[in-house]
Amino acid sequence: MWCCFPSTNIAGASASDERPANVGDHTATTANALPDTPISVAPEIRGVMRGAERLAFSDRTITETLVHRGDSLSLSACTVRPPSRLALESKRGPVTVSNGSRLEGDVSTGNGDLRMTDSSVDGAVSIKTGEARFTNCSVGGRVSIGSGDAYFKGSSVTGRVSIGSGDARLTNASVGGRVSIGAGDAYLTDSSVGGPLSIGSGDVQLTRASVDGRVSVGAGSVVAREATLGQVQVGNGSARLRGTRVAGVTSNGRIQISEGSDVAGDVRSASARTLKIESSVVRGTVIARGSKLRVGADAHLNAIALRKPAALSMSTFGGSVVIDPVINYVPSGRQERTTVHQTGCDRPPLDSASATGSDVQHVTLGARSQLQQLTFKAKSCVLSLHAGAAYHGSSDIPGLRVVVVERNASDTVEATNDSTAGAHDPD
Repeated sequence: MWCCFPSTNIAGASASDERPANVGDHTATTANALPDTPISVAPEIRGVMRGAERLAFSDRTITETLVHRGDSLSLSACTVRPPSRLALESKRGPVTVSNGSRLEGDVSTGNGDLRMTDSSVDGAVSIKTGEARFTNCSVGGRVSIGSGDAYFKGSSVTGRVSIGSGDARLTNASVGGRVSIGAGDAYLTDSSVGGPLSIGSGDVQLTRASVDGRVSVGAGSVVAREATLGQVQVGNGSARLRGTRVAGVTSNGRIQISEGSDVAGDVRSASARTLKIESSVVRGTVIARGSKLRVGADAHLNAIALRKPAALSMSTFGGSVVIDPVINYVPSGRQERTTVHQTGCDRPPLDSASATGSDVQHVTLGARSQLQQLTFKAKSCVLSLHAGAAYHGSSDIPGLRVVVVERNASDTVEATNDSTAGAHDPD
């Protein structure tokens, strides 16, 4: 192809040469032109740049759309200021932008990678097939990749990030919009997303990250540590939260909530996998449909709703379990009500609960809670009944101590091991 410079000659070319220099032809009249040698151009460039197997600009200002169809393109300390919206278009080959370069428009690449370092793009970035790497960069629009991975380190994207097939890795980065991936994984470390994070098939790993919206995975897993998230929803997979603040959790697979996590809403499980909660707070309702619910040490649950054949076990290991205000059992074959009322127990009490651990177990039933039977494998267990809670089982079990906490009283009254204490009715 021919490269035309209406007001500028290529450095080293004769001004009296009547034919333009063929940039893609290293036999052109350029000074000491050798194969694979970057082409040197004048400071001010006008016209559309086309051709050249390898094209490199350094400390230049380009005032037209830069179109490249060669093997590679490199911009260092350059400014591309096009009259239209499109600043750079590359059909193939890798594109490298570095050293404070600024592209005042959109960037579009066909088949090839895009690597940007210490630079900025005012508009959007679109890649058909290839990898995108942004290091200490800013993108003023959206980033969309058909097939390929995206890496953001110390960078910011004002718009959304969408990937058809590929991974997204964010480290000390921020995305103003949503992040969506058709098939691939997402890894966020010390990063933030201003919208939802959704993946059709793949895994999500979040470390000290924040997502201002729903985190949804169709098939895969969500692993979060010290993160702040919206609703977490996993269709076919698991969810593990450690020291994480989340609006709610829904999964058809295994759920583990631990290490000081705080769930503002409900935790829902609809599979036979294990739902384990320890050292955490669930302010909504724990709804288990056929799941194995395990409540570990230092867990504070607002309410539990179980549907047979769900099983509940309390494993405190020297800590304490607080369930306040209702433990509730929803019979099978009956339409489930996802809300549990604090004002009364209009449904049958929980069939049974078991506490397993080492030495002393502590199980606390809050206001208007009901428990049919408590079993434990530890040496002893302290069952505290608060504000009208009801324990319908027998307290005449070796090692079991039932304590009734009177309303508005600082002292507790220890119940005797007889049938009366074991059937303490509310109010």
